[in-house]
Amino acid sequence: MTLRPLWGAPVAALLAGTVAGWGYRRWYRRQSPQRRAGTEERRRAKERRDLQDRIKSLRDAAFRRRRRHH
Repeated sequence: MTLRPLWGAPVAALLAGTVAGWGYRRWYRRQSPQRRAGTEERRRAKERRDLQDRIKSLRDAAFRRRRRHH
């Protein structure tokens, strides 16, 4: 049994990710326009929520830092 080189795992992961992305893109293109629109809308809504959460946590952290000094 030979030892695999250190770069084997990252290369395999990259290959797996590439194949998964290709498969998903192909599946997505076969969906109906209505279903695609729903998927896009959910993705945008999630991105918006994530951004709002990030902004809120940054504001809260700044507020906590200011309160600690007084």
